Amino acid sequence: MSMMIGKGGILLNNRRLIDGEYHLVRDTDAPRAAWSGYIDVSGKSRDGLIEIINWFEASPAGLVLAAQNGGMLPVHRLTPDHYDLDAGTARFVIAFAGSAAG
Repeated sequence: MSMMIGKGGILLNNRRLIDGEYHLVRDTDAPRAAWSGYIDVSGKSRDGLIEIINWFEASPAGLVLAAQNGGMLPVHRLTPDHYDLDAGTARFVIAFAGSAAG
């Protein structure tokens, strides 16, 4: 099983929507060697975090996880796992395009 941890962001049409710390694992025993993971964001205003959550609920097409080291993975959907509006933090579970979970 491969693992990647680092800083990165979620992009849509080369526009950075969120920045955060991602944690990804790749299950090489799965038939399609699927990636799965999450991204943690912090330092957002209450309204900014609500806007981000509403934006991802709409499931826009063309999302990409861009790692700080230059790697990119297409994202199928981001789903809020948990969030604290007062603290400005959230965790989004990532379903990657082309994975068995997507």
